[in-house]
Amino acid sequence: MNAKGIFILIFLALSVTGIAQTRPQLVERCGTTKYETFQQQLNPDRERNQQFENWMLEKLTTKRFQNQRTEGTQSVYTIPVVVHVI
Repeated sequence: MNAKGIFILIFLALSVTGIAQTRPQLVERCGTTKYETFQQQLNPDRERNQQFENWMLEKLTTKRFQNQRTEGTQSVYTIPVVVHVI
């Protein structure tokens, strides 16, 4: 290799390693918390997250209780089947 080729090789190696050393911009992957805060500021009467969680827990508990009561009963499911004879 001649001096010009070595110079180009060193230049490319340094530029690639220089680019690799720059830190990427921090990317905000999820804006849920920020959006919830924004929505709460727009409408202060809006249901809070904990209130929703309590409401959902109550619904799930009720549903589980209903499922436990009906667990002993057997249900008959009718599945319609279509057969084509050619």
